[in-house]
Amino acid sequence: MNANGAGEASRQESLESRLHRLEAIEAIKQLKARYLSACDRKQVDVIRDCFADGPVTIDYGPIGRFEHRDGLIDAFERLGNHDFIVDMHHGQNPQIEILSPDSARGSWQLYFHQINKRENQVTQLGDFTRTGTCVSTGVGLSAVPSLRFHPVAPYC
Repeated sequence: MNANGAGEASRQESLESRLHRLEAIEAIKQLKARYLSACDRKQVDVIRDCFADGPVTIDYGPIGRFEHRDGLIDAFERLGNHDFIVDMHHGQNPQIEILSPDSARGSWQLYFHQINKRENQVTQLGDFTRTGTCVSTGVGLSAVPSLRFHPVAPYC
């Protein structure tokens, strides 16, 4: 093969690699958006499916640390899955690093607003989340085995 042919093959591989990276980043953004939206809509099964089924690390600071997604679901059922609770999660400024074809890490800033209609209470907090390793299923990104919240404003 001549030099032009070899260069073209290398360039094509580079384009494919870059496209795969951009698709993976978008899949992670979609996963995060699906999770935040499911929390607001109180879609427990969707929340559960955003996390790997098996050993995980989910660290929500004062809310709790969970080693399986069902621990997070139990906390959500207890604290937020009520008709009198209105949650609004706003995630922005994603910073995502692709580590390998099967893993990535990222962080988001989060603004959280909750209205407790029973107690006439409003809670607001700002923090950022750091997502550990994301897992690929071969079809696309489907679950987050680790998640950690780092508050930058106190929980009210």
